[in-house]
Amino acid sequence: MKHIIAALCVVCGVFAGCKTDITGGATPNRTPETYTTVDTIIRNGNNRLSTQIGINWWATDPDGYVTGYEYSFENPITAATIWRFTSKTDSVFLINLPLGADTADIRFSVRAIDNLGEKDPTPAQLVLPLKNTAPTIAFRYIKAGGNPLAGGNVLVGFPILRYNWTATDADGAANLRGYELTLNDTARTPVFLGNVYSGATLVADNPNATSSDCSILAGNSNQAQPNKLQGLNLNDTNVLYIRAIDLSGAKSAYIAAKKVFVKRLTSNIVLVNAYANGILAIDQFYNTQLNGIGITNVEKIQILQKNAQFEFTQLAPDYATQNRIFGLFKHIIWVSDDMNFSMVYAQGVLNTFFNNGGNLLMSCRPGGEDLSKSPFYEFTPIDSLQQPPAGKLFLLADTSTIAPLASGYPMLQNEGFLTVPRPIKLLAGCTPLLRANIILRDGASFTPYTGNSVVMGIKTNGITGSKIVFSSLQLHKINANNAIGTLLTKVLRGEFGIM
Repeated sequence: MKHIIAALCVVCGVFAGCKTDITGGATPNRTPETYTTVDTIIRNGNNRLSTQIGINWWATDPDGYVTGYEYSFENPITAATIWRFTSKTDSVFLINLPLGADTADIRFSVRAIDNLGEKDPTPAQLVLPLKNTAPTIAFRYIKAGGNPLAGGNVLVGFPILRYNWTATDADGAANLRGYELTLNDTARTPVFLGNVYSGATLVADNPNATSSDCSILAGNSNQAQPNKLQGLNLNDTNVLYIRAIDLSGAKSAYIAAKKVFVKRLTSNIVLVNAYANGILAIDQFYNTQLNGIGITNVEKIQILQKNAQFEFTQLAPDYATQNRIFGLFKHIIWVSDDMNFSMVYAQGVLNTFFNNGGNLLMSCRPGGEDLSKSPFYEFTPIDSLQQPPAGKLFLLADTSTIAPLASGYPMLQNEGFLTVPRPIKLLAGCTPLLRANIILRDGASFTPYTGNSVVMGIKTNGITGSKIVFSSLQLHKINANNAIGTLLTKVLRGEFGIM
């Protein structure tokens, strides 16, 4: 302890004998020095770098510390150069090449800034030998064999067509500028769509003509683009071609969509055949019946028709497109052996049709499951399906009749045996048209059913004027006495006013 005190006394004595003023000049601040991972990249031809590139840098400061960096792609560097600040030491850049150029040598400069605001007077520089990669594009289709409620891929249809696509760009999604579309001929001047779209709906301006221009509804918009696609051929096959374009102007090759036979619209009546099996026989039955009452011009959609690849070929890929298609018509005859599917699907695709005052005749067979009430009945006259008494079953025999409840409707007769007829309870304000003489089966015991047995009713929309006639019996199954023609005349000509 004594030695420490003595040493302190000596030090104090030394300082006491020194001048208190410090003389000499301050050492000037030294600027930082900036570096990149490499200073030269040599690549030629197709070995050049993508226009999306990652760069790393760092800096040293001998008498302080680095607070950030500024970088620029301008060349040469001048007093007017615009620098961009970053606190990072790396970044991924998407570099736009000059329009029309697929290669370029781009100079990257970066300079450090120290804690006193001094900037490296000799920025680190890196010459980037870049090559742009042309984008690629492909059409997207609904998976084959899926649920029809998920849509299909139209190969035969009406002049409202939906296409979806996916484009990629190895230089980054931000390098994609947009798309060029043309119909049937790549020599035509294409229509450009921006990169925000991944699909479009083509709507023929003249669906009754033999050839028509098409308005383009890009994406999910209801607003048509300013330019139209030319040359849609009606009653003929058509092909949409598309290619992608990037910011440098590089283009993919044109790719072709699947060919579509587009039908010319010749009638405001359409038969929607929603049978999955026996489709042609159902078409033939209605052809015969409609021709027999003088309605000879009816369009047809076999909505569950599949090809050999199990693709739905007449079903639009989405509800919005199918909604527009049905909006082309004034009257729809919809027949199905699957009430579940038809109720759900029709609810989603008939809005435009009903808003336009369209009339619907729908004949669907309910299944055996309990769907006594459903929100999908809302557009129909149905409140609910009638359930049989507990422990019993409804039955129609080959001698069962379907009796009229309204003037002008005929007596009909069932064909064969039907073990799951389902009467319908009508909504208030709807009119019953037919009732079935149903038998109750209880084991081996058979008795007449005396409860609600309405199987056809009509609903009228007081605002739009739409009329909806619904039958829970399949019409081709209740024609044993050949009276369906009379029923169709009453509904189509009497209720709907078809001339």
